[in-house]
Amino acid sequence: MIHKLTVGKIVQLVAEPDNLYDAQVVAIDDKTHQLDAMPHQHNAWLNKLLHFGYQDALEAHIQTANLENHPERQFRVAVQLKNNKMH
Repeated sequence: MIHKLTVGKIVQLVAEPDNLYDAQVVAIDDKTHQLDAMPHQHNAWLNKLLHFGYQDALEAHIQTANLENHPERQFRVAVQLKNNKMH
């Protein structure tokens, strides 16, 4: 599974308010599996956006992938606002 996570792959961001270890954690999922999670120390603004229902305004994708790194540093996910302007 982890080998399918390539640069540019779109991922989902999911708030997990019921998480027993960190109620402000943000899970990083593909369409079928939870891939990782961002603890609250790194995602305060992102957790607030998800909490208030703005997940459809966000777009996230894998920015870097290096399986030789420490597991906590194998992937970097970029998050940006979607461009909803009509051309």
